[in-house]
Amino acid sequence: MIMMTRAFLPVGQGAFYMETFAFDSGKATIIYDCGSSTDVHIVEQMIQNLFKPGEDIAGVFISHFDADHTNGLPFLLKHCHVKNLFFPLITKESQEFILLGDLTAPLHASAFFSSFVRNPYGAFQSLNLDYTPALYQILENGEDSESETQYSNLDARYILSGSDVSDILFDAQQCKEVDWRYIPFNFRETTRIAAFKKAMLKHFGQVCSRRDLQNLLNTGKISIDDIKQAYKDVPGSFNTNSMTVLSMSPNDCTVQSLSKFPLPKGHCPHPPHCSQSCVPRVLCKWIFANGCLYTGDYDAKGPQKWKELHNAYDKYDRYIGCVQIPHHGSTHNYNHQLLNIGHCLFYVISAGSNNKYWHPHFSVMKDILVSRRYPLIVTENSGTVSFDIFTMK
Repeated sequence: MIMMTRAFLPVGQGAFYMETFAFDSGKATIIYDCGSSTDVHIVEQMIQNLFKPGEDIAGVFISHFDADHTNGLPFLLKHCHVKNLFFPLITKESQEFILLGDLTAPLHASAFFSSFVRNPYGAFQSLNLDYTPALYQILENGEDSESETQYSNLDARYILSGSDVSDILFDAQQCKEVDWRYIPFNFRETTRIAAFKKAMLKHFGQVCSRRDLQNLLNTGKISIDDIKQAYKDVPGSFNTNSMTVLSMSPNDCTVQSLSKFPLPKGHCPHPPHCSQSCVPRVLCKWIFANGCLYTGDYDAKGPQKWKELHNAYDKYDRYIGCVQIPHHGSTHNYNHQLLNIGHCLFYVISAGSNNKYWHPHFSVMKDILVSRRYPLIVTENSGTVSFDIFTMK
């Protein structure tokens, strides 16, 4: 029997999620996102508390390049030994738009990731690492590897969206011990690119490159405020891609919930899956869908966006028992259909206790509760939400 602990860590307005497998030969830790806009030092302190200096991290998945999802990564890379780093494909166009964030919000931009999207190995050198993680770019959903050379000039391996990457994360012996899958999908946010191009035409009379905008700034023809005004017309951020990851096993697993989240008697929407009666204040153990869908800031709103997400993971639907609600519970990224995924019962929302965005939105919370599901809000003050999963293999 193999035990895996899935933890949603309390970093406030950000994302830091971890899954740790215990094997006879040791352990394997996988991380999804690593950042906080509440206070990056919360993330750094947590890394120090969780990991010994130089401890191996089997893999890190980066959903997108916003600072609240990534600003803890440089410290993680220095403190630990990250073997594999997965991130959305960085095309020349997406590189341009990501770097535009430096112009509009220089105080919030990550110097490390500004360097990373240009040359990841140069970014590693700036950290004085004594090792180099293996890099994997997840191709955009629907694209194939035959035309990969047109995508990016980064020296990283290409992986198709929807591929199982567990054989990269686990060694041969670990793969024999546990049948676990990690399935990333990279979705292109084309509406953001189109919106910003339209905004530039409106405000500047032309579609400008980052260099063009910098020249206009240097000559005084436009100001930072002008660029920020154009940016306000863009939904979300300058990131043009969002990578989701499904972590799951096709085998039955015993899942133990935290005692702080007992299931009231008769409230479980899937009683046939319970192995014992639900009693308040008692740990609940039951056989149920063991998978978790990590969504980052994916924009699930609207029928088309939902269809893309649903089609990507439809064949794994019955394995999903937990979903991370996208974008900290923002109403702009939420879709009611998220509540109809598989046998999903728990919906995790990471949000700062005093964030200015009203995350999570009250309508999102109401929809989850009325649907008799459990929203688990993880703030910088809430403590870790975790699940222990025991595989039957």
